[in-house]
Amino acid sequence: MVKKALGQAYVNLDFAVDNGQNISEPVPISPLGTIIAQEKGPNNDEFFLTFEQLGQHTNVIVPSTFIPSVDTAATTDSAKIGIRNFAEINASMSFLTGIAQNNAKVFDTYRLVKQQLPTLENIETFISAQQMGITQLAIAYCDQSIETETIRSTWFPNINFNQAPNKAFDETGRTNFLSPLLAQLMPLNLTTQPNDVLVKQELNSLITKLSVCSEQCDVERTNAIAKSTCAAVLASAVVLIQ
Repeated sequence: MVKKALGQAYVNLDFAVDNGQNISEPVPISPLGTIIAQEKGPNNDEFFLTFEQLGQHTNVIVPSTFIPSVDTAATTDSAKIGIRNFAEINASMSFLTGIAQNNAKVFDTYRLVKQQLPTLENIETFISAQQMGITQLAIAYCDQSIETETIRSTWFPNINFNQAPNKAFDETGRTNFLSPLLAQLMPLNLTTQPNDVLVKQELNSLITKLSVCSEQCDVERTNAIAKSTCAAVLASAVVLIQ
């Protein structure tokens, strides 16, 4: 015998309900049963019984109210912006910072995260794991930029990195740091890129948070803040989106 998940059952019945019979309770009319598939659940699934002849009535069916579904227009639109792939990201970071792609630390980091970086330019394929790889690569480039004296002094001629954060990044110091940083990493001033003022506000907030130390902040902390702020820009949509 083959068992089916669901099916129909029917039987010819000759059954009469007397006028005086109590029908307030269910009245069995057949031992046959069937299986009905659950779709919306017991509260919303519906089924009905239909009889060819019931008493003096034949094919008694109450027409249901048809509720037309709302048409949803199909669309084939896709994003009008894309992202740089792994090679383009690496080349862009190298160009913006002036650090060669074959720099030992940069090259080792790139080789480590290369498979984690985007391979397609379709922005709809972008995932958070790729952002982590981009951030690691940006940190490597920014680390080398801040550690290279010629680059650091060229970018920030009015910043003394041999001071603690509260002095190096005072009100004047932050202006002397953030303005040239954005001029270096956001040089094109495109209308489609983030607003400079808003970016500066976010970076200023970042510096404030990083300048809070449980112990006395020293020169190493100043350099770490500079590298982190640089990476926050270099790993952002400013470089990623094209």
